[in-house]
Amino acid sequence: MNLLSRSFDHAKHAHMRVLRYFVVAVLAGTAALALPAPAHAAPSWTSPLIAPGVSHTFTWNNANPLNIAYEVGLNPQLATPEAPCEFEIMRVWYVQQYQGLERQLKVTIKNIGAIFCYTVVWLREMPTIAPANWYTPVLKPGEISTHTWNNAGLTSSHIPGLVPMGATSSAPCQLEVISRWDVLHYDEAGGVEREFKFKVANVGAISCMGAILLGSSSINLPWIANMMAPGEVGTFARNNANPLDKVYAIGIKPSHTQSGFSCEFGVQRRWYLQRINLDGTPEREFWFTVKNVGNLLCGPNILLT
Repeated sequence: MNLLSRSFDHAKHAHMRVLRYFVVAVLAGTAALALPAPAHAAPSWTSPLIAPGVSHTFTWNNANPLNIAYEVGLNPQLATPEAPCEFEIMRVWYVQQYQGLERQLKVTIKNIGAIFCYTVVWLREMPTIAPANWYTPVLKPGEISTHTWNNAGLTSSHIPGLVPMGATSSAPCQLEVISRWDVLHYDEAGGVEREFKFKVANVGAISCMGAILLGSSSINLPWIANMMAPGEVGTFARNNANPLDKVYAIGIKPSHTQSGFSCEFGVQRRWYLQRINLDGTPEREFWFTVKNVGNLLCGPNILLT
């Protein structure tokens, strides 16, 4: 694959790979496996061997307490000197089962590499900063609602979570955050406001609703990227993504200088890989893509926490 490279400079992030841009492809396929969540167990498990191009869905049962939003991380294994092991996080959604009103977290990953391999799956628990009375409306199957967190901190990464409500004996309530993006507004007086927006879809078979959670973590110094045109997709990589159980939360502080306009960026894809270096040592990397979803030429400041 040919990549157009652009370098960036930041003393605190000299260990990061140069900024690259490319057009992404959509992949398909699925398989499923349910896993129990034993009491007091660490939020992690190991996948089976997964063939190239195959998806696998896991279920984390008893996803408690109910004020926790989850972010997913991966630690791929079995890379060879000839090919990395690569897994992408395709979907993350929340389910309420009628029996015992249990909350579940479902995760779909996909082997986007060229070899059979497996991965360790890690969950990061992020307590909510959202008020207790923040809910979606009642959503019909397939219906989508849009939500906004105003005055979002300029150095914070936000991870939305959900507590579905309304499961019945015939079907669970299933809700998914299908997209999320950050907006920066400049007004004529020079004021700045960052907003975090996300869309919630009812991916189940019954009408239901959910409480909204918002995990948050902060970083002092952002990773400053180049300007991007509307619709442009930027691909970023974090080399030596250690420790191996680190789960990355991505935030974006859009940046521009035109008053009266908004700069908007959204995270599109996230994947982890393991490669074998020339000296034979394994290396874990975290890759993600960011898209300019607005109509203004501007740049994203990456908040990787």
